Amino acid sequence: AMHPRNRYNTPPNFWQLGEKYANLKQHLSEIGPKRSTLDFRDPSALRQLCITLLAEDFNLNIELPEGKLVPTVPLRLNYIHWLEDLVGLETPARGIDIGVGASCIYPLLACRAQPSWSFVGTDIDATSIASAEANVRRNGLTDSIQLVHNPDPMRALCGVLDDQLLGPDAKAFSFCMCNPPFFDTVPAPSRTTRRSAPRTENTAADGEQITPGGEVAFVKRLIADSVVLGTRVKWYTTMLGCRASLAALRADLRTRGITNVHQTVFVQGRTYRWALAWSLDASATPAKSLLVADCPAEKSDEAEENESDDHEERNRDWFSHHLDGRGTARKRRRAVTLTAKSTISQTKDTLIAIFAAIGAHLFQDETCLPELTLSGVVAVNAWRQRRRARREAKRLEQQSLLSTPALSLPAPSTPSPSNPALAVAEPTAAPAATTAAAGAG
Repeated sequence: AMHPRNRYNTPPNFWQLGEKYANLKQHLSEIGPKRSTLDFRDPSALRQLCITLLAEDFNLNIELPEGKLVPTVPLRLNYIHWLEDLVGLETPARGIDIGVGASCIYPLLACRAQPSWSFVGTDIDATSIASAEANVRRNGLTDSIQLVHNPDPMRALCGVLDDQLLGPDAKAFSFCMCNPPFFDTVPAPSRTTRRSAPRTENTAADGEQITPGGEVAFVKRLIADSVVLGTRVKWYTTMLGCRASLAALRADLRTRGITNVHQTVFVQGRTYRWALAWSLDASATPAKSLLVADCPAEKSDEAEENESDDHEERNRDWFSHHLDGRGTARKRRRAVTLTAKSTISQTKDTLIAIFAAIGAHLFQDETCLPELTLSGVVAVNAWRQRRRARREAKRLEQQSLLSTPALSLPAPSTPSPSNPALAVAEPTAAPAATTAAAGAG
C-alpha cells in the first residue's frame, strides 16, 4: 500500500477536479453520474493531471515542458513521507536531490510539506535546470531551493557539489535523494515477452531513463561518493525501479563495511518502486522506527491476465514444497515448515532441496559471510507451464467431446407382414439429421 500519510490513499475525484479545472476536464471521459476517468496513455492528459493535483493539493503552480518526464505525484509523495520518517517530522532539514528534472517535483513537494526544509538540486540537462528554476521562482521558493547544473553524467555528488559538501563553509546535509535512470539500453528490457503493455504512457526522455550500466551502476557511484563524504550527509537514499537491484547494491554496501542500511517499497496501483537508505554514521537511527520492508513481489503477467479466475484455482497455484521423511517432494499450500531447532546449515540444505524440486537452482553468496545469503535461478516458469497444461487438458477434453460420434440407435424391427396395421414407413432422413446434429454440436 501507499505510505500511511499519503493523502492519495483516498483517490482523487476526477469529476470534481474537472469541474474546477477546465484544462483537465477536456481530457476526462464520463463513466457515470458525477464520475469521470482519464486516458492514462495520453501524455497530455498525464501532464495536465500532474499540474492539477499539485495546484489543488499543494498550492503549487508549475509548468511541464513536452518531451520531459511527467512525474506521478502520489509515488513522489511516498518518497517524501519516507524521508520524513528518516529525519523526523517538523524537523529542519537540508537535502540534496540528484536529478531534479524539469519539474523539480521533489524539492517543491518537500518544501510545501515541510516549510523548514531546504534543498540543493542537480541535473545533467541544462534545459531541465532552466525549467526547474522557473518553477521554483513561480512558487516563491528561491530561498529554499538552489539548483546546480551537472555537466558530467558519470558523477553523482563528488565533483558536482564540492563547494557545498567539502568547502570551508560546508554544512552537513540531512539526506540526499535520487531517482536515477533505471535502464542501460533502449528499448527498456522487458522481464518477459508476454508481459502486458503498461497502462500508463512512458513520458521520460532518453536521458531521464537511460544511463551507462543502468541504475545499479549509477547507485554504486553514489555509494562510492558516500564513502568519501562520510557523515557530511547523514542519510544517503535512492529509489530503484527493479527489485533485483537491491541485492547487488546491498552486497556492495556490505563489501564497503556499511551496515546501517534500510529499505522499503513504494506502491501505487500496479507500479512498484523500491528505496534504499544507508548512513556512514553507525549510530544514526531513523526518527521513526523503520522495519526492513519485506518487499512484495509484483503481480505476474499471468495473474494480471487472469485476475477473474476462480480464487481456489489461484490458491492451488501458490504453493511451496517441503521434503517428507522419504526425501520426496510433496505439495503443500503456502508455507515451508522449519522447526525452531533447525540449524542454519539444515535450513540452507532444506531450502536448496525445496527449490530444486520446482526447477530452481539455489546457491550461496560467499561474499556475504558471515550472513547466509541465498540467490536463486529459475530454469523454467513452472507456474506458466502448469497453467498451460490445464488449458491444454481442458481443450483436449472439449475436442474429445466434439469428436465423439453420435450414439447408434438400433434399427426398428421390420413389421410382420401378417400384421399390416403395424407397418410404419421407415424414416430415411432421420439418420442423416442425427449425424448432422452431432457434427454441429
